[in-house]
Amino acid sequence: GVVDSSFSFGVNMEEDGRAVFTTSIVCSSRCLILVQDGEITRGRLMASNNPEAVSRNFTMYLSKGRHDIDVIFSKYDTTYQNSGSRNDRVIVHEMAVYGVSNGGAPSCEPCQPGYYASDSGSTQCTACPVGTTSSEEAKKCTKCEDYYYAPVEGSASCLPCAPNTNSNSDHSDCDYNDCKYTPAAGTTFDLAPIEKKNGDMYGPIWDDKNHSFWLNPCKRTHNNRTCTDAEGNPILAHACQLLGAPYSYSVDLGHLQGYEAVINDDEAMASPLRSGVKMIFKEGNAEGCRGQGGELFPRSSIVHFICDPSAGVGYPMSAEESALCVYEFWWPSLYGCPVCNEDDYTAVYGACESGQAVTTYVPKSNPNRCHLFSEGAVTTPPPTTTPCTEISIPCEAGEYYPLNADDNGQCKEVTPGTYSIGGGFELDWFGSYDDMPDEVVEPKTFIMEGELLKSGQGTTKFVINPSLVKDGSVSFTYKVIAEGLDGGFQFYIDGEPYFDDLITTTAYKYVTRVILLKPGEHSLVWSFEGGTLMSQSTRGNYVAIENIQIAGTKYADRQRTPCKAGYYQDKSGQSRCKQCPANTKSESGAEACEVCDEEYFSLEGASECIKEESCEQTDFTVEYSLCSFSDDDEDKLVRTRTYAPLSPVICKYDDDDLPFEDNGESQTCPDCQPGFRLVQQGDDLLCKACNKREILVDGECVPSPDGTYVVPSATYYDPSGSYLPIGSSLLGNVFHTYCTGRCGTNGWREVNGTLESGYHSIDSEVESVLTMSDNLEVAGSLSFTYKLFAMYGPDEAVDSTDNGLPGVQFFIERNKVIEEQSKLVPYHPEEDSNIQVSFDLLPGTYTFRWVFHQPLGTNRHKRVLLKDVTLVGGNKGGATSTEQCATGSYYRASEGSSRNDCTLCEPGSFASKKGATECIPCEAGTYQPYEGMAYCATCPSDSFQVTEDRTACVPKECIFTSSSNVTFDLTALNTQRFIELPESQKILELHICDLLQDNTSNCYYDPITEDSPPFIAHTHACTYPIGKGGPVLGGAIDAGRWMKIEFSTTEKSSEERQGDDDSVVPEIQLTYSGDQCANSVWGENAKRGAQIIDSASVIVRMRCDPDREELVLSQEDDCALYFDYYSLSACRVCEEDDFEVVKYDHCDEGGEVEYFKVRKANCNGIALETLSPENCKHSVSFSLAWIIVIVAVFLGLFTALIGFCVRNRKIQERYQQMLDETEFGGNEINNDAAVGDESL
Repeated sequence: GVVDSSFSFGVNMEEDGRAVFTTSIVCSSRCLILVQDGEITRGRLMASNNPEAVSRNFTMYLSKGRHDIDVIFSKYDTTYQNSGSRNDRVIVHEMAVYGVSNGGAPSCEPCQPGYYASDSGSTQCTACPVGTTSSEEAKKCTKCEDYYYAPVEGSASCLPCAPNTNSNSDHSDCDYNDCKYTPAAGTTFDLAPIEKKNGDMYGPIWDDKNHSFWLNPCKRTHNNRTCTDAEGNPILAHACQLLGAPYSYSVDLGHLQGYEAVINDDEAMASPLRSGVKMIFKEGNAEGCRGQGGELFPRSSIVHFICDPSAGVGYPMSAEESALCVYEFWWPSLYGCPVCNEDDYTAVYGACESGQAVTTYVPKSNPNRCHLFSEGAVTTPPPTTTPCTEISIPCEAGEYYPLNADDNGQCKEVTPGTYSIGGGFELDWFGSYDDMPDEVVEPKTFIMEGELLKSGQGTTKFVINPSLVKDGSVSFTYKVIAEGLDGGFQFYIDGEPYFDDLITTTAYKYVTRVILLKPGEHSLVWSFEGGTLMSQSTRGNYVAIENIQIAGTKYADRQRTPCKAGYYQDKSGQSRCKQCPANTKSESGAEACEVCDEEYFSLEGASECIKEESCEQTDFTVEYSLCSFSDDDEDKLVRTRTYAPLSPVICKYDDDDLPFEDNGESQTCPDCQPGFRLVQQGDDLLCKACNKREILVDGECVPSPDGTYVVPSATYYDPSGSYLPIGSSLLGNVFHTYCTGRCGTNGWREVNGTLESGYHSIDSEVESVLTMSDNLEVAGSLSFTYKLFAMYGPDEAVDSTDNGLPGVQFFIERNKVIEEQSKLVPYHPEEDSNIQVSFDLLPGTYTFRWVFHQPLGTNRHKRVLLKDVTLVGGNKGGATSTEQCATGSYYRASEGSSRNDCTLCEPGSFASKKGATECIPCEAGTYQPYEGMAYCATCPSDSFQVTEDRTACVPKECIFTSSSNVTFDLTALNTQRFIELPESQKILELHICDLLQDNTSNCYYDPITEDSPPFIAHTHACTYPIGKGGPVLGGAIDAGRWMKIEFSTTEKSSEERQGDDDSVVPEIQLTYSGDQCANSVWGENAKRGAQIIDSASVIVRMRCDPDREELVLSQEDDCALYFDYYSLSACRVCEEDDFEVVKYDHCDEGGEVEYFKVRKANCNGIALETLSPENCKHSVSFSLAWIIVIVAVFLGLFTALIGFCVRNRKIQERYQQMLDETEFGGNEINNDAAVGDESL
């Protein structure tokens, strides 16, 4: 495609010389003159758009020896659309070769500038050495002046160095001063750390025309294989541009480096807070760069280094050709900040003791807007002491007491631009524990992230032990991210918890607490339990604290505290500063915020404004007017398509020259999505759904027939534009949003028919929250597509300093119970990929929440996009067809139900077919405990009976008999029990035979539509969670609507068999079952209905033990609880053979004969029963011992009696003898007998 013509010649050079060509060129398109010396290109001259002859001269230098020269004329335009293109040509008017072996000199030639001849009769001029130059016809060379240099031999003139650089010692080059620049006394920029040490270059950097650029600050050499000339040789340059097709080489955008200050006035430069520095690259390639007079001038570049303390080395963000052949780049970097010096720190005075105050030094801004990576950088100065006046005068917030004021003075109001907390200290920058005050003590396990103080892994704490000299307070601003965590945040004051329970969420918002404190010693502890760190799948759980103030540790602040950069205070006597609004900035101590210059912008709380780039198409969003009838066709609906810049506006554009050909065009309105119709609302035509219980048929809303129901559906944010949006505004009506942190938008924003998480500050941790709420009266689903935009483009190098991991969380809140869906929606998914997810939904009241998180430590603006949000079953949707009522439900229009779904059959009734218009009561002998069932069940045995309302099958008595006539009487166990389950943190309620009652039970389902949760009726057992305050109302699982009795036997042990002929023990087992417990999106309580295999169950095995009364949990798994009940009642009922009669005779004691019935086997019966007693029979019986005693006594008495009788006989005989003597012997009395009688 290239047309060439050429001529050639050969020369023998006797000495080094040159060939000079005088030409003119006619070129209506694009032309090239190429001069080659063999294989080496010696000259290149390009021309374009010169229909008239233009003079072009050039010189080529030839070394001694033979040279074969080709002069080639090439055309790069082969279309010949221009009639004059066939006349394009080059005319060589003169060609002179100097230094050839043939030919002579008609006269002496003067030496050209840059050459000299020191002797007469010289056959040639000598090139001036580097660093020197000469005028024409010179005898010697002159050294370049300061700030000028000559880089090659034979320089016709000395070239000026770039701004603010000087020439080196031999003036062969310019000295970059090790990439340092001092624009004013005390202010130095050191950009040396930006230099690429591995020989590579920064790039590619793209402009809005898709041109690619490469940068090489601080040196020219590199090994980049893109920044090369046409022969592939590296261009020694600081900046280059890769030319597009048909070229395959780069052009030099500047190989001479200099510097310029961003702020040039001396007063401003005296400030230590500078916005950055400019690096200038000059003397680039001049090809194609012509001034107004047609003269060529070299390309140049300007790199705007923007002071950004959090950016590290940073990376060039954008490129722009701001003027012809002048290229500008913007590069946020730490090294765009000056080197730290003494003025970058401010003194903070401690308490005044013994006339001295310890003075510490802190950065004037946080993070400090200077860097320490340079020789001579000033680190934080060591503490010193400052003379002061001791006081005991208390000052209020907004006041201070000057350090050297008299003790009898007065408190002063702080001036605008400053604030005071009234005597204490504040923590609002968390850089290092070394920078914390002495009151901060161990354990120091919270993580310091600069702007935020965060809890870490596991249980971590941050402790301050202040000593207050007056009434004071502690205040802190925090947010808690720990929803669903078994842990959370707590604040302790002197060992006592401040919050009633651990805090697990603040709804992604910052909350400020102010707590009053009395004078004295205190211990303040910020504690977090169960903390986790960020990962690809989760953002972590933590508390983040952005500010802590302790007031009362001093009687008064002894100085004013300046507002930090990005804040201001326009009033005096204030205790806080105010944040600067968007598109303004401020330095430390500002009384007002400064409005950004034209073509600059900022987000709220900014210390610097940012250069606006030229807007690209992605910086706009399409907007449509509401539909209206066309002026040309009254039956045609049209709308207008326009483009508007995204908010906040961060780029420059021209309203009259937007990059969209269809801006302002009118187009036919698409249809509403199925189930919606256009409705006149005031002056507007909007897509609206029919009422509940109605479907759209041929453009009209009609009621759904009996036996059917409607499943409405609505799709939001379909970027294809196939249908009209629903209503007039989705964001603010259907969707709601908010944002915390330094947000550029108030949360999410609408972009080209989708939702996007917004544009926010990279210097802040940001939470952008989006919510959507609706009520589902029928089962439905939610689906959506989302994409996390890649952190870097495919042609961008990854910046190692960018450690931010953005992501999105998605929550489903049903009936006030929140669950994060991290399995299907991981926190940080595959980047730049559309991910579609779907969730099945049960009826209920829902809030769906998307949370985009942009962490600290990122150097790029991250975002997530959401589209095609489809909610099936929500009341805000529309429908074009109906569904039959499912079995177990019905619908009849005459009942006037306001709900969309079919009515479930009540317990005790059923509907066995779809599309029912009524439910049928259970037949006699059958029952159904659940609502919404398709059948009724029969009782399992004669031991059970159906309740009167046919909703339950309950035991007739708590007595059960097996087929082998073994009976168990559990009546004594039939009480309501509350059993704690430690492993699952739940409570089991169990009633052995009777049903649980509402007035004594806590068994309540999750709330569905009622204000209060429904009670689980007709059940023997349920489980529910237990919290720190006791049972949690709601969330119970039915585990006992169905009851089954099983009989079995167990082998007796050898000990049990002693004296017993039976080898087995009969047993009874009670099995209760209820709701399904299989895990699903809703957990255990996913489905209620008929008895199924994976139902929540309670199995109680009765263990016969007359000496024990204990219910023992033996096993707990996902679906069942297994208990062993040790009890006498667990034994079989005793029979007659299980007893023996024992007799006790109490006749010897004058009592009765007693009889007792004693249980001799392990069975359920009375252990000891007293029978009727009997009277004693009067017969004497003695034992041998008694007989011997009695005989001995009798013999003794008998012997005594015999003796008495013998004695008495003798006395009687003597008395008779005395009588006889008296009668026959006179009156004489025998005195001996008388004495004897008395003695006797």
